[in-house]
Amino acid sequence: MRSPSTAEAPRFDVARNAWMLSRYADIYAALREPALVQASAQNKTTDVNPSEIHAKIQADIARLSAVELRARMEREASKLITRVSHGRPIDLVKELIHPWCVAMMLALNGNPPESAKRLAEPAARLFFFRNSNQPLRNKWAAWRRRNASAELDRMLEQQKLVLSMPMFSGVTQTLPSFLARAWLALLEHPNQKDLLTAEPALMPGAMEELLRYAGIVHTLYRQATSDVCIGEARIARGQAVILKMDSANFDSAKFDEPHRLDIRRQPSGHLGLGAGPYACAGAVLVRSAFTLITPFFLVAGPALEAGRSTVWTSDTSIRWPQVIFARLQGD
Repeated sequence: MRSPSTAEAPRFDVARNAWMLSRYADIYAALREPALVQASAQNKTTDVNPSEIHAKIQADIARLSAVELRARMEREASKLITRVSHGRPIDLVKELIHPWCVAMMLALNGNPPESAKRLAEPAARLFFFRNSNQPLRNKWAAWRRRNASAELDRMLEQQKLVLSMPMFSGVTQTLPSFLARAWLALLEHPNQKDLLTAEPALMPGAMEELLRYAGIVHTLYRQATSDVCIGEARIARGQAVILKMDSANFDSAKFDEPHRLDIRRQPSGHLGLGAGPYACAGAVLVRSAFTLITPFFLVAGPALEAGRSTVWTSDTSIRWPQVIFARLQGD
């Protein structure tokens, strides 16, 4: 895992005309400050109504009862792990994590079998075709993503996609990204993986520690709608504010030995799912999904494949492993 930058006092970046915040206390205050609204990396405000998004996601979750959804996704987890041949190297993300998340999306959407493939394909294109160091590959990947988005728009119009777009994106993009990063953290710390396998009661606390330690969001962007003070920062109306989320979650002023993964830790107040009005609307689903599938993963006896590198990808806000080679040694 890439080491996050060190938490430091607010500083103004003249070249970007932006305030840079990295300390936990400053970012926590910024996330709850009404004068700081969600923006893009280019300091363009986004037309987002957090209350509306929360309402849509709650409606999506309510489509299936919690008991029915859990039973269905447990069956899917068991089926996927059984399908993967034990003793051979597999790509955890492509063969297990993303297919399971797509299955959850289809369950929530209530799709008949004939619509499943049509929805699964754009979900995969949006997730797997990301930036690389090759301009031509980036151009091709961007074209694939645009076509996937257009296909989803058509399915919305045809009422084949019942889920809201925030929910679709959360289940097929955000959730697998977090599962990949959290599982990789466990694989890189076998003592913690073994402890969690031996003591399943630690799962709720382990999940919170992994949201802190292995959260996928590295940066968030805000724009000031009026003059506001955050710590020592005197932010003028219209200025950009860049929040270094990974630094906040590793701030030693908030967390003891922050660079140590400790699933017995009680990381109260971590920002792995944000905070304030723009906090992750699907936080309940993320937590439920993690605690549901991770026991299946642990029982399968996973271990990193020696000599095979993890492939990372990122954008302006999130970073996650897109390829993780491992072996499942369980029976």
